[in-house]
Amino acid sequence: MKTGAVIADAGVPGGFSSYDTMENVDAADMIRRMIFSFRRAGVADIVVVTGYKAEETERKLKKLGVVFLRSPSYETEQLIDYAVRGFSYLRHSCRRIFFCPAENPLFTEETIRLMLEQKAPVVIPSYEGKRDIPYWLIQILRTGSRPTEETED
Repeated sequence: MKTGAVIADAGVPGGFSSYDTMENVDAADMIRRMIFSFRRAGVADIVVVTGYKAEETERKLKKLGVVFLRSPSYETEQLIDYAVRGFSYLRHSCRRIFFCPAENPLFTEETIRLMLEQKAPVVIPSYEGKRDIPYWLIQILRTGSRPTEETED
């Protein structure tokens, strides 16, 4: 089976996606860089979950061969909802799935390759020994579904 990636770009400004406050930065350029990094590292299937400014983002990236999943309720959804949407789309065709918010493009294809070499069921990158990943993301990676309140403890 292949390896896939989900890039979450559905949030509204002021939430976890705040491109509007960054002058001279095109969100589509940031996502394009992520797509190229994934592709150079050998990631086959890439899904971009869009919402806020979806038409603009999709228009700018349409020739890159990625799948767009639109989030119609992006104003009220959270990052976990975008992750679930993307994982659900890829889970039958991909053995491993990367997940990253679009506003965090600061990784290299070498980082992706190193993660692909790992045999662990869940790989979480860290910097200087620090990692920051919510439990729910690990739960989604393991089960393919959003955790209930009972499984969050």
